[in-house]
Amino acid sequence: MTRKALVTGATGLLGRQVVLEFERAGWEVVETGFTRSTSTIRKLDIVDSSAVAALLDEEKYESKSTGAANRSPDKCDADPEGARALNVEATRTLAHATSSRSILLIYISTDYVFPGKPGEAPYESDAATHPPNLYGQTKLDGEKAILEQTKETNLGVVLRVPVLYGSTTDHSESAVNILLNKVGQSQEKEAKISMDDWAQRYPTNTEDVGRVCQDIATKYLGVGNKERAELPRILQFSSEDRYTKFEICQLLAEILNLPLEGMVGVKEAGTGVQRPYDTHLSTRALKELGIPVWTQEFKGWWILKDLLASTLRDLSDLESCSVTHTLNILSQASFFNAYTGKKFLSIGGRKAGEEGYFCRVNRAQFRAWLSEHIPVQWNKTFSHYEESESGVIVHFRDGTSAAGDLLVGADGINSPVRSQLLAANLPELNELPLAYIIGEIQLNKAQYERQLALASSFYLVYGEGFKLFAGSSGVSEDKGTASYYWHLSWRDEAAVDNESYWTTHASKKELLDCAKKRVQTMHPNFQELIELTPEDGILQNAVRVRDWIPTDLPQGRVTLLGDAIHPMTQFRGEGANHAMLDGLKLADLINRELAVFSVQGVKDLDVPKVLQMYEEEMLERGRAAVLTSRAAALD
Repeated sequence: MTRKALVTGATGLLGRQVVLEFERAGWEVVETGFTRSTSTIRKLDIVDSSAVAALLDEEKYESKSTGAANRSPDKCDADPEGARALNVEATRTLAHATSSRSILLIYISTDYVFPGKPGEAPYESDAATHPPNLYGQTKLDGEKAILEQTKETNLGVVLRVPVLYGSTTDHSESAVNILLNKVGQSQEKEAKISMDDWAQRYPTNTEDVGRVCQDIATKYLGVGNKERAELPRILQFSSEDRYTKFEICQLLAEILNLPLEGMVGVKEAGTGVQRPYDTHLSTRALKELGIPVWTQEFKGWWILKDLLASTLRDLSDLESCSVTHTLNILSQASFFNAYTGKKFLSIGGRKAGEEGYFCRVNRAQFRAWLSEHIPVQWNKTFSHYEESESGVIVHFRDGTSAAGDLLVGADGINSPVRSQLLAANLPELNELPLAYIIGEIQLNKAQYERQLALASSFYLVYGEGFKLFAGSSGVSEDKGTASYYWHLSWRDEAAVDNESYWTTHASKKELLDCAKKRVQTMHPNFQELIELTPEDGILQNAVRVRDWIPTDLPQGRVTLLGDAIHPMTQFRGEGANHAMLDGLKLADLINRELAVFSVQGVKDLDVPKVLQMYEEEMLERGRAAVLTSRAAALD
């Protein structure tokens, strides 16, 4: 059964990442906001107790995370009553409502509950509190309200965090990100911008906080009330990266290759609302629970963000790879009942950046797009590799070789890299009982327009015991013709023996006749493509539908991604997406570790450690994807 979580403040800097991390972990998430609610984000005023109760009664929630709060010390001082209403009274209402319904509440608090005097940090979660300003006091009072209202059920957890940064819709969402604006304003010497170079801050990424929230929910809901009563009620999470605001501005300017001549660091406490000097939080309690407390390295995150932005600026528009690019229409797919012709699902049809967007690409064009500005060496065939403690040498069949720190086998379902890596225990791929007939055809304008009326990119037709997939691979520049392909599949236990199955030895005419016969009972809309296909449009090489539930890999400098490690059926359309996700996550881990080492002055990357971290996530995700794709194929 899918767990359900409610996130208040889901439109905010932290709330958005909490939603993403819970969804990545398989939770169903209901998002709420107030001033920035949308069609997918429920509007909820958490000060309104009746509205809160009504929403909680609509669904069966297991966890609730609240990121809704007045988080600005200056705004709290300007409106003390409003700050208390939101940070204290609304929190009390939430805690009562969730606890009485057996829902776990995770309350996001702050490091400003501590005085932050020089020499006192780091603070343990049970250290004496003494907030230096009204904001800290209201958050501390919110903590007390949570703990009081949930003392019988133990379903209230406080998570204290420091200043946050991350992906924003506007720099002003984060007290860290907004410093980019200050860097921009400091390009002129005459700007004379004063920046705090006194208070110590530990900027922590919202993705990491979201991950920890999900880990906490899983941990505290995984035990009964008696066991939960033994768990700590106050937890703390923080990065170990330490900067003043001025040092952050210097770092950002360095990354962006900008001068900072118009900014001056101030080495004393500022005027106005009192801020603490150092409120560094100890993460001991989380560690003792077994919850990982690693964080993205601050400098590395900004370097990667700048590098990614630069890379994307150098690339042409992704939509140029779309199979419908020539027609200037959006990617869209439909799913039909084979006999009634009734559409029961449609996806896509959205612009980039909109929820539900996807882009169905022409594979050759997409490969060329990804290869822009990358010196790819083509026409190389792998022979074998040699691995040592210092690196990997790959040998090719033309007698050449290449050396590197690691080897990533992205060489498909029949991966020769996998064959060598797992030679001692080479897996046998799982043959699925599915038979295929595949056809290709060129359609004229009138013909392809009838196909576009069904779906702009592809459609899938479900019949009794078979499926028909049909999709475009592109439209000619003059829009006069379009290339289409289709495959008809059905379940047959005999197809497991691919070599002896009849489609392997059948003529093109026999395969086409079979396809025409099988679609005779279908709605006329779905018969045309097969009826128009000529004999020479039939592919004779029988398709083998295979998958493999990936096993653990030997630790070292060699790893795998994509079909080389988690080959899956195409019936959920996830294979290529998981391969790209593999690459992105591995690259992110490498960049993160390199950034950490550069700060620490360490020269050598611990490649086996990085690959092990990558494989832990990739294997878990890949195994689940293989099984769901298999179920979709055999359904």
